[in-house]
Amino acid sequence: MGSFHIFHFLSLLLLSTAEIGFCGSDSCKPSKCRKDGHGPVIRFPFRIKDRQPPYCGYPGFDVSCQDGNTLIHIPSVNGDVVVADIDYREERMKIIADPNSKDCIWRLLYKGLNFSGSPFVFDSSDTDNFTFISCSKTRDSSELMSVYNISCLCDPEHEVFVLEATNTVDTMQLSCEPMKTIAMSLSYDYNSGIRDYIYFILLRWDVPGCKECKSKGRECGFKNQSSSDIVCFDNHAKGLKKKYEIIGASIGSLLLLITIAAGVKVCFSWKLNRKLDLENEIKARARKKKAMCMTFCQGRARACMIRRSSA
Repeated sequence: MGSFHIFHFLSLLLLSTAEIGFCGSDSCKPSKCRKDGHGPVIRFPFRIKDRQPPYCGYPGFDVSCQDGNTLIHIPSVNGDVVVADIDYREERMKIIADPNSKDCIWRLLYKGLNFSGSPFVFDSSDTDNFTFISCSKTRDSSELMSVYNISCLCDPEHEVFVLEATNTVDTMQLSCEPMKTIAMSLSYDYNSGIRDYIYFILLRWDVPGCKECKSKGRECGFKNQSSSDIVCFDNHAKGLKKKYEIIGASIGSLLLLITIAAGVKVCFSWKLNRKLDLENEIKARARKKKAMCMTFCQGRARACMIRRSSA
């Protein structure tokens, strides 16, 4: 097999595994911001800026890492929020509603926050009514253990809390007044170490839709680096395994072809050399026979001449 044919075969091999190599490439493999293994896993449609190429994520899903936190920028919030968890199967994201942040998201929620300019919306499948209440600071704080203090909305004389709308202010026997009730997707975890509630806002996305891929146990991503088409493919480990299996099988086939070609060439060369040897042997015998014949004829001619001269 000539060098051109080998090169052509290897080129076809690389092209046949290009899509598998892209989908399962190391640059796009799932990653985390925290080195201790905690925190949300980042995979398509999300990607970590400055660590993964743009084709690893969908526009609007870029996250960054800061002090072990996973941050995502929300244009309408005019800042970054902390991502606590990502559910890829249900296509939902949980962000922390920090009441002490510089751009308090609770103030924006109170004013009527929407997520225009981002691919996210409130998860309407898990929406409840929550009421903001304002209470005088003279009250006993222990009576509001089950509600969340929104420090960024407080003033020197009043504190602001948020509680589920099913709880009524009248039952608290405090100088509290309802401010506003809004529909929000919220969840919370209770941290017994600091006796406080950590509230999360639940968001979802519809584009890109990868639920069909997830239902089949596969991953989802761009078809290639220059395409906006979304395709399903095996996850990183399966993709690499399949890639290596294809490469191994292809290399094995290539070696087999090379071995067969070498064997054919050796066999052909042996037959050709054998034929040349036989032809040379026949020619040598013919030359020898001709030489013997000429010697014999010359001897006969000389003998005839001697007899004639003696007569």
